[in-house]
Amino acid sequence: CIVRELKNKGHRVIVADYIKHSLCFFSNKIDGKFIYPSPFSHPDSFIDAIKTNITKYNIELIIPVHEETFLLAKRRDELKSMVFLPLPDYRSIVKVHNKNTLYDLSQLLSIPTPKTVPLDQFRTFGGVAAEFTGQVVLKPRQGGGNWGLRRLGKCDDYSLQIEEYLATLKIDPSRILVQEWIPVE
Repeated sequence: CIVRELKNKGHRVIVADYIKHSLCFFSNKIDGKFIYPSPFSHPDSFIDAIKTNITKYNIELIIPVHEETFLLAKRRDELKSMVFLPLPDYRSIVKVHNKNTLYDLSQLLSIPTPKTVPLDQFRTFGGVAAEFTGQVVLKPRQGGGNWGLRRLGKCDDYSLQIEEYLATLKIDPSRILVQEWIPVE
């Protein structure tokens, strides 16, 4: 969507990824592409490749889309003389990436937010129903999209649903939040 919209607005679009067959590489809207080293396993080489290709393609703006955003924000000072990076500082990104700390910050700023409690704060999963009067949603503390999002059916004891959720995702309760479900009409 980003590639298409930028191109439709008349911009030159260069795409990049560390995955050889990235979906954006197959768009008919791109003007160029390159593969960079994994920002996870080779962060210095990733930054070097970004710098090289900024010069090679005369790139003016980078719009990071996935987890490479963290590394680009962390190393923003190295790149800011070469390219515009519309990113806040690394600490700010990390602060709101974790949904639990985002909830705490929202509460501090009096921003209305659904009630949210870390799953591991419950002695037993049966205690979830006592804490929440309506339906609840389970969600990972970190991550994006709808991965790991599960709305539970209303009941007096959520234990079976929560155990099945944790087993299916093979995830530890310490990584999960329980959140009040707000129905949308």
